[in-house]
Amino acid sequence: MINKRLLRLDPAILALIFLTIFGFVLRIYEIDQQSLWYDEGYSINAALAMLDKGAPVLPSGWFYSHGILNTGFIAASMGIFGETEFAARLPTVIFGTLTIPLIFFFTKKIGGRRTALIATFLITFLAIEIAWSRQARMYQQLQFFYILSLYLFYLFTRTRSNKLLALTIISTICAALSHTYGFSLIAV
Repeated sequence: MINKRLLRLDPAILALIFLTIFGFVLRIYEIDQQSLWYDEGYSINAALAMLDKGAPVLPSGWFYSHGILNTGFIAASMGIFGETEFAARLPTVIFGTLTIPLIFFFTKKIGGRRTALIATFLITFLAIEIAWSRQARMYQQLQFFYILSLYLFYLFTRTRSNKLLALTIISTICAALSHTYGFSLIAV
């Protein structure tokens, strides 16, 4: 018997589920088949050093602090799935995919359901979003935490909830640890 509650599911939520799944497929499809580009080497070498030595020290001896949170996620993924292009790029795929529902809920809160569906559709299918979600770099992670910080701060200004303030601070710290541009959230 079909669950009656499932049949009453909001069409916008069904669209969001579809877009998120489709967006994930677009981002993960054959990510291990494209060759690595120069900058990915920094992230991957730092992650490998983190696995091997416990710190992101490149072969040159330089401590790679740029995108330290991203380096940690790549190292964790490579620790679980092996030292492959797939494992190195998987965290970016996840953050790129998680941005899809985040855009929906944030945009729905400030612009309504129709605007949220349009924004979600765009973030799902924009070539630049798909391309950056397929690289072992920190940009999608920065984008996710940046938008999450703005969304949480927006909710905090409406409710003055200490829990939302704490989550905003944590998300802002994660944005700053993802990329130096994350520090610009402090101005907010």
